[in-house]
Amino acid sequence: MMAQVKTVSWAPGAHFKADVNKVHDELCSIEKKLGTIDSEIIYETAKDTSLEIHKAVFNCSEGEASRRYFLTNAHRLIASIRVTYEERPDIVVRAFLPVAQKEESRTARIYKSADEAYQDESGREFLLRTARADLERFVRKYENLTELEPALSVIKKILEEPQEPKDKKGKTRARKGTK
Repeated sequence: MMAQVKTVSWAPGAHFKADVNKVHDELCSIEKKLGTIDSEIIYETAKDTSLEIHKAVFNCSEGEASRRYFLTNAHRLIASIRVTYEERPDIVVRAFLPVAQKEESRTARIYKSADEAYQDESGREFLLRTARADLERFVRKYENLTELEPALSVIKKILEEPQEPKDKKGKTRARKGTK
């Protein structure tokens, strides 16, 4: 028996200008008809301008779509490079990491080399906040899988602990404005 859907909503940060309930219904209909859905199926189906998913998939001009595509490629390029360090050649890490940079009216996400990101205080704090948010999302995504309960309980315990800033050597350091 399939679980009954109670509510449908866009994920935080989603910017689709389409009715999420109609899109959900159309995707369910496609899945029922074809047995599965994937990006190619949705793209081809969304060419039908009478469907709500058309608004979500074809949501900008070809020029803007091209620009977004190339920006995505640039992002993937940055995210795809891996390095090892002489001190720990067994550990492979991303060469460039996203960090926050304060700008006039907003905080922009930029990239720094992993070494720079870990040494920069604000970069390190941003990485820790991002890691905690990733762990919280992981728990929410998989909390119904009882097979993962041992790992999830460890993650939950870590998330319950107060987040104290630490230096590169792992020593707790005072927060700004405290002694």
